Amino acid sequence: CDGLAPVSMPATMMRSISDKIATRTPIPNNSAEVGFVNQTTEPVYKMLSVGTSIPGSGLADSLIGQYRDVIAADYAYVFLERNLRLGMAALSKDYTLQQTQRDKANQVRQRAQAMLLQISQEKNLLYQKVGSFRAVASHLEQLERQLRSNMPQHVMDMLGQQAAYLSR
Repeated sequence: CDGLAPVSMPATMMRSISDKIATRTPIPNNSAEVGFVNQTTEPVYKMLSVGTSIPGSGLADSLIGQYRDVIAADYAYVFLERNLRLGMAALSKDYTLQQTQRDKANQVRQRAQAMLLQISQEKNLLYQKVGSFRAVASHLEQLERQLRSNMPQHVMDMLGQQAAYLSR
C-alpha cells in the first residue's frame, strides 16, 4: 500500500460533494455522497459548503487537503466500530453454544474489542496532528465569520430575511 489508498475514497467523495455544492447540483438522498456524509462524525458538509462559498478561491481544495486524513480515519472508524459492535452483539447471544464454541466466541469478542481500541487510538493520533474535532469546527466557524464579515450589507440582509422566512 502506498499510503494514499485509505484517503483517496474520502478525498474523492469530498471533491464530488464540493463540486456539486459549487455548481448547485442537487445531491440525491440515496447517493454515495450522502452515505459518506452520514457515515462520518465530522462536519464534512459544512466544511465543504464554507469552502465553496468563494468561487475560484481554492479554499475547498485546501480544506480537503488539510482534513482528508482525519476524515478518512473517522470514516473508517465509524464503519468498523458499527460493524464490530454488531458482530460482538451477535456473539453475545451464546446461550445455545457448546463450551468450546463459547470460548472461541469470547476470544473473537476480545480481539474485536482490542481492534476497536487500536482503531480509536490511531484516530486520536491523527486528531492530534490537526487538532481536535473542536478545532476543526472552530476553524470552520472562524472561516464562516470571515466570509460573512466581508459580505456587503445588502447580501447579509437578504440572508437574514431568508433565514427568518425558512424558520417559520
